[in-house]
Amino acid sequence: MTFVDDAAGDKSIDNDDDLLWRHLKTVPAFRALLRAVEARFYRQVAIPEPVLDLGCGDGHFAQMAFRRPLLAGADPWWGPLQKARRSGAYRLNVQALGDALPFPNGAFASVISNSVLEHIEEVEPVLVEAARVLRPGGRLVVTMPSHYFTKYLGGAAVLQPLGLDDAYRRFFNFISRHAHTDPPERWAERLGAAGFRVTRWQYYFSKGALRALEAGHAQGLPSAVLHALTGHWILGPWRENLRLTERWVRPYFEEEAPASGAYLFMMAEKVAGEPIEPTLPQAQPFSLEELRATQEPAAPERAEADPVVEAGEALDEGAPVLDEAVQAKSEGATRQTEGAAPQAQRSIAPEPAKAAGGPAPLVYGLALLALLLGLLAQSVLSSRPAEPWAGVRLYGISLAALLGAALLRRGLSDGARRPSLSSMPRDRLLYPMALLLALLAQRQAGSDLSGGRAGTALFLWAAATALAIYALWPHNRSGTLLEEAMARIRRADFSAPALLLPLALFAVALILRLINLPGHPFMLNGVEANLGLEAAAVARGEIANPFATGWLTNPTLPLYLLALPLQLFGQTVFGVRLLSAVVGAMTVVAMYVAGSRLWERKVGLIAAVILAGSHLHLHYSRLGMSNVWDPLWVLLALGLVATAARRGTRRWWLAAGLAAGLSAYFYTASHLLPLMLAGVLLYLFLANRERIWQQGSHLLSAGALALVVALPILIYYDGHPGVFMERANVLGIFQSGWLTQEAATGGRSISALLGSQFWQAALAFNYSLDTSSTYNPGIPLLRFWPAVFFVLGIGVAVSRLRRLRESILLLWVGVTVIFAGALLVNPPASHRLLVAAPAVALLVAVGLTWTWRRLLAMAPALRRHDVAVLALLAVLITAGDAVFYFGAYRQQPRRFGDRNTEVAFEMGKYLESLEGEWTAYFHGPPTMYVDFPTISFLASEFRPSQNLYNVFDPEEPLPRPQQPTDDLVFIYLPERSGELAQTAERYPGGQQRAISGIFANPLFYAYEVHR
Repeated sequence: MTFVDDAAGDKSIDNDDDLLWRHLKTVPAFRALLRAVEARFYRQVAIPEPVLDLGCGDGHFAQMAFRRPLLAGADPWWGPLQKARRSGAYRLNVQALGDALPFPNGAFASVISNSVLEHIEEVEPVLVEAARVLRPGGRLVVTMPSHYFTKYLGGAAVLQPLGLDDAYRRFFNFISRHAHTDPPERWAERLGAAGFRVTRWQYYFSKGALRALEAGHAQGLPSAVLHALTGHWILGPWRENLRLTERWVRPYFEEEAPASGAYLFMMAEKVAGEPIEPTLPQAQPFSLEELRATQEPAAPERAEADPVVEAGEALDEGAPVLDEAVQAKSEGATRQTEGAAPQAQRSIAPEPAKAAGGPAPLVYGLALLALLLGLLAQSVLSSRPAEPWAGVRLYGISLAALLGAALLRRGLSDGARRPSLSSMPRDRLLYPMALLLALLAQRQAGSDLSGGRAGTALFLWAAATALAIYALWPHNRSGTLLEEAMARIRRADFSAPALLLPLALFAVALILRLINLPGHPFMLNGVEANLGLEAAAVARGEIANPFATGWLTNPTLPLYLLALPLQLFGQTVFGVRLLSAVVGAMTVVAMYVAGSRLWERKVGLIAAVILAGSHLHLHYSRLGMSNVWDPLWVLLALGLVATAARRGTRRWWLAAGLAAGLSAYFYTASHLLPLMLAGVLLYLFLANRERIWQQGSHLLSAGALALVVALPILIYYDGHPGVFMERANVLGIFQSGWLTQEAATGGRSISALLGSQFWQAALAFNYSLDTSSTYNPGIPLLRFWPAVFFVLGIGVAVSRLRRLRESILLLWVGVTVIFAGALLVNPPASHRLLVAAPAVALLVAVGLTWTWRRLLAMAPALRRHDVAVLALLAVLITAGDAVFYFGAYRQQPRRFGDRNTEVAFEMGKYLESLEGEWTAYFHGPPTMYVDFPTISFLASEFRPSQNLYNVFDPEEPLPRPQQPTDDLVFIYLPERSGELAQTAERYPGGQQRAISGIFANPLFYAYEVHR
């Protein structure tokens, strides 16, 4: 056993019976107070052995409350369960859900569950399962928040005059992960339904105690960081260090039981294996005198039979035990969940600084750096012992980050050619902490898709980003960052003329993207359905890692955004496509702002109008695919880099770094934007080396911020080699071997093939035809007039290569054409080239405005209506795109998708329309199978291998569903429709339907059998 040694220290406080002190030495004050109060109850009641701790967590509570190990601890979370195993608080540790315990009936005499049930949304099955594993007359001891929990919150009382009290209560319940805060009567009903009779109960924790706990959440944040770094909540567990904390919480520990408290203690007895009439006796609180009385710590009172032998016999029937073999099998997951702490940690206290710029920042910064390097290195080395040098990269990143921060205080343009760490302001020293928070966010997300804590990970990631921005922000003026931001807001132009045009552009673009959104394109393709299914898995909590990759290595973070409309509108075509429409409209507004800042308002307006009506951008803004995000992030990142380079201020560089970091969570942008940024920086260095040297500290700050933002997914990629380049390796003409194979079989030279690949990709906007089944419009990606001005815009940009803004456009299009077109098989594929849509629209605008200026030289009178005429011309040019997309393209539906996609779409709609419980058998193989994602997305009640089956041979017996249903439906592709007669003979009296389609008529047959 590794229980805390209470023998040393002040005997008046540090003794075996002072549960408060035992907890204060090991956990934050708010948790120590609550758990110490609860532990006293378990010392006052008899808890017969053998005992099951249901929801044991990391075992800390049992370690504090009981002197002898309990028989078993069960918990669904692997990481805490490993800690419980090491604590020695249980003889057996079992990973299991509360409603599916791997124990035989009547295996235990007692079940305890301390502050667990309130976190379980469907708690009734858990209580039924607890009753099953209890013997007749067995005892259940539980604690949970009462209905007074939210009523007593101090923050709610403060915010009540503002009408924000209910919002605060919901927020506090959210961070506390409470699914229930109910009165004792409701818990008595639940217990009665599970066969329990309440024998004793009481309230505990007064309003004052709850408000101390509430304030302690904020006070405990440093302890949370410390625990993540060192594995210990408290580094100085001696009396002098905790005197004030103990003095603060001791009165609440010593208070008498309140008449109405924030928490409930309940004891119940199993009286039946079925529901009984709920009973709730009068509250019978323990007096403070009783609780203070010396008593052998809880139970486990001895049963008549030897509990170890008896429990061993019960568990021999097959309960899975967390033994060494299981531990070894899940070693990787455990390390990611639990994390690795430095082997030894000591408090580092630098000498007080004599002045603001003295040596203290240097010492403190080096201390934080050492802590960071130790954590990062041990994390990597412990997770991959076979690669002892794997941590070197993270050492380099951390060191570069801190050294870069040292340059942030003194710009090189000020003549400070040798900036030092001692000149670094204290705010910059928060940057290593931001890196730590980003690393902790990745730790909370886990190493796979399902084992993380998404809410905690996202919160830590957002906190890391905010802290990094604050640390890197230019604090060279008086006032705080918030005051400066408010001043900028007050100076901003929020007049109607300034806001009206962007709002109008957004509204028009959104309307174009919402018109008949579920019906055009006319069906849901497999890509949309796959992403929709993963977003639905996010909503259900099955995907709990926002910093990983899922289907076809697409990053999972966008799925969390896609899950929102799916929760609002269900698994529908509209639900999966709505977010893309909004993102597309946002990109139009971003285009207007970027064009106006980098060129002039007329260029921004024309480019926004062109993009709003572009048939390419329109189409992908109406599909439930993640591609439409990529143009937005690349536009923001490159636009902000160009603005920052021109203005030379750190604020703009930080904005660029933020956009670049966020782009790492979107597939195409994460692969192409680094190449574009490298090209831009090289251009800046070659074109104006002195200016870049002057802005070196700003560049470093942008890179430092981007590192913090992107760090969680970068660590994921580092831990999963090959994932980042997986699709490129499959589709790349070099990596896949396509180029050499095509040269050998086609009789063409490699140089000829490369030339063909390049021209097919380069001419996609004005000549080549799309090869992608996700669009395939049958025309180039630009229609005639936009293509004319696009080519003209390229010529103008080439003539202005010395200007950064035009060079960025050429680099943007060039990188896209080469790396997303020529170097991949089957160019041009529109979904890969979509990322360049904003650059193309800007080049069209540049070409049009250049032409307009030539016309103005011949007719100066037109200058008075300059912007209006250009806007009208842009509308006329792009109107043809909208007319084509909603007209000619809609009238040629066969260009979108294929027959199998339509079969899946119509089959999903058909199955969803069936009322009642059905089992479906699909006579489609080998042409098509039931695992086509569109079917499962639209027909959410049907699951392959559960109630939806492939039928390969009609002569073989049909698969039996997991849960038999009353009705059967048989679906046949036309080529297998001859088998329908055989089915009708076996199941006479059914109803036959023929479902028509566009790619085939009939598309498929259905035979419904009602039994």
